[in-house]
Amino acid sequence: MGKEPRKKEHYEVLYEDIKKMVQLVLEGHSTLDEKIESLRGEVRGAREELGDVGKAVTESRQRLDTLINRFEAYEHAHTN
Repeated sequence: MGKEPRKKEHYEVLYEDIKKMVQLVLEGHSTLDEKIESLRGEVRGAREELGDVGKAVTESRQRLDTLINRFEAYEHAHTN
């Protein structure tokens, strides 16, 4: 009968250890969730910036095309 209290204590210690480990895992998941949300925000911001850059490039191409057309028209008008 002397073994029963020791066995119970042993299981209680194991239970507490497992409980602490689960708590650590939950805390780790919480930290990872926060980091993932932060990265999502950064990615959203980067996508918006890339969108702005893409718009600027498109506008620059359009202005360049206009200048090329004007130059070609001027060149054509003054060489013939």
